[in-house]
Amino acid sequence: MSTVLQLREHREVEYRLSQEQVAVIQKSFKDEVVLTPTLIKDHYILRAGSHVGFLQLPGGLTLVIEPKIPIDTIFFLLTFVYDPTKEIFRQEEQRYTTIDGLFEYVVEVFTHQVEDLIARGILRNYQVRHDDLLAIRGKLQIMETLRRRPVIRDRHWCSFSHFTPDVPENVILRATVHMLKFHAYRAADLPSRLRRLERALAEVALDPEPLDLFDLLEFHRLNEHYRPTLSLACLLLEHITFTGAVGRQAFLSFLIDMDWLFEKVIEAFLQRWSPMGLQAVGQRQYALDRGAHVKVRPDVILLRGRKPVFALDAKYKLDPNRADIYQILAYCHALGIQEAALAYPYTEKVPVGRLSIREPGNVGIHYVPIDLSGTPEEIEVKGKAFAERIGQLIHYAYSREDQSVTYAVKA
Repeated sequence: MSTVLQLREHREVEYRLSQEQVAVIQKSFKDEVVLTPTLIKDHYILRAGSHVGFLQLPGGLTLVIEPKIPIDTIFFLLTFVYDPTKEIFRQEEQRYTTIDGLFEYVVEVFTHQVEDLIARGILRNYQVRHDDLLAIRGKLQIMETLRRRPVIRDRHWCSFSHFTPDVPENVILRATVHMLKFHAYRAADLPSRLRRLERALAEVALDPEPLDLFDLLEFHRLNEHYRPTLSLACLLLEHITFTGAVGRQAFLSFLIDMDWLFEKVIEAFLQRWSPMGLQAVGQRQYALDRGAHVKVRPDVILLRGRKPVFALDAKYKLDPNRADIYQILAYCHALGIQEAALAYPYTEKVPVGRLSIREPGNVGIHYVPIDLSGTPEEIEVKGKAFAERIGQLIHYAYSREDQSVTYAVKA
């Protein structure tokens, strides 16, 4: 019998947990859910952080962490990061109302897209293989055969081309299907459809680290139709983990780090509507000290050519102790810039719009809020307005230095 424990982002609840459940949380999710024992035996205070989603735990317990913003907004932010051209998700009304319902909807769309790819015929390519064969195939490797079989030469080492579906695109799809099949879905047909897909991809190797393969992908006319499905696979793989197993029963978890999602959305806004024609790049590493022993990674840097001109630190939840200020000061020092911004949701409260830091450096730090409420169209408008506001701040900073800068917003 399964039990669902509801928890809200950045909230806490008291609940009785088994030692096995405690061990799983402390081993795999100590950053996502903080456990504090109470005076009552086996009772714990569970406090959620910035991750939302669900955790399946031993004993039939599912911990669901709901976000503080609407589910529709979560979905739109995910699509803005993973589907900016709106190739995957359409504008029709969605049927989910919870975070686990959102997960099942994404799995449904992914399953349908993989079914379409298989119906059209999956990608195949020639790969060079080396094998020990009874009959000669391709090119006979004489020296290798003599080395491995110096006496009895009933088999031959050969090098040959093999037309195979075992290509990175299909390896990613099979790994995703394999992970998804362990979940208990509300839709009765999803498990059988996922099992059929895995059988259809049986010739493809099962890679335990499929996310590494995304770096190898190069899209061209032969695999361009895979792009939307692979974007969905990336969304799922980046947020799915196994939490363990009992016998043949595996436990699956789906967690979205809202801090990470907010950072990626801010980066996507600035890349789509780049202020003043500057290039927005995320998570680029810079050295803070001369010996390059201490490295910093600003969330977003705006570049003119190769020169940094502005940095942003995206904070889904501001630090009440102002540690964010020290962090962004380090960014400015490492980049050699004097203006930067803290981007945060409109719901967070700050005392001032701009901090002017005393010498040395004369650094100005701007607090720039963004409202992520409303319909997808309204959020897009607010995203563009946010990018324009950043452009105005940069223009003002350059104007103070009596430099001529042309202000424009990319359409």
